[in-house]
Amino acid sequence: MVTARPRTRPGRLQAAAETARAAVLGTASTGRRLRAVDESVRGPVGTSRRLTVLSADGGVGGTTLAAVAAGLYASRRSGPVLGVDLARGPAGLAARSGVDAPVGLDMLRSRPAVTSLAAARDGIPLAPSGAWVAGSGEAEGASWPGSVPDWQQVLAAVGRFFEVVVTDAGRRTPNDAVALAAGSHATAVVVRPDVASVDAGRALLAAVTEGAPGARALLVVVATGGRTPDAPGVRGAGLDRALHVPHDRAAARSLAGPLSGLGLTTRLALGEVAARLLDDARRRPTEVPA
Repeated sequence: MVTARPRTRPGRLQAAAETARAAVLGTASTGRRLRAVDESVRGPVGTSRRLTVLSADGGVGGTTLAAVAAGLYASRRSGPVLGVDLARGPAGLAARSGVDAPVGLDMLRSRPAVTSLAAARDGIPLAPSGAWVAGSGEAEGASWPGSVPDWQQVLAAVGRFFEVVVTDAGRRTPNDAVALAAGSHATAVVVRPDVASVDAGRALLAAVTEGAPGARALLVVVATGGRTPDAPGVRGAGLDRALHVPHDRAAARSLAGPLSGLGLTTRLALGEVAARLLDDARRRPTEVPA
């Protein structure tokens, strides 16, 4: 006796077809986004470009963004890339970048006149990504976070020899934010999706807009702790123009060490932020005050 194979209901066939179509389209869309990021990241920038990451408060993901951006530029560009840790937090840029023996910024500020890239990068550790990373090796009693004048001196001494300089500036006052944005070609203000963080980020953006005319700054929302822009009190907060990065457990687990195991969605979102920063930097006049 032959048993007839049960028929698949039309509804199930349609659902399966739609799922397969969504998967194919999703893959194609991801591919297009990845290519767009790569095209932007690899494009020419002219003279040295300074990108700064500000954090609205602690633990919002600013250091992760700075580490990923510097690593991405270094791995996909031919010119030298420098990461500067001005935040000096417990999970510093050097640790996130995989640098075991960081050096302090004092070593760079106190150098005699530097006249070449070779001299500029001498003694600065090289991360596995190919980016040179300075900071997080400060002496006892060093200010926390690093001062804006320290940063300006580092840029004047060695930063100009690097094609791209990414600074993790950490949490800052509005006055500091203005000075840092004025001395950068593009700035990201990173927040988490909760009311206090978003309000703090908007305050920094407002200060930059008023105090540093011509500065290019964007808002980045990182879903730390599993929070989303739809969280109570944040929904409808006008974040539609911000760039969004999803929560990633691998990033949360590796706060004191190198980034590894980030999901494709997270890496793509961070890559798009990095690409946007570099695009904004290209649009700002070459000469900005250091």
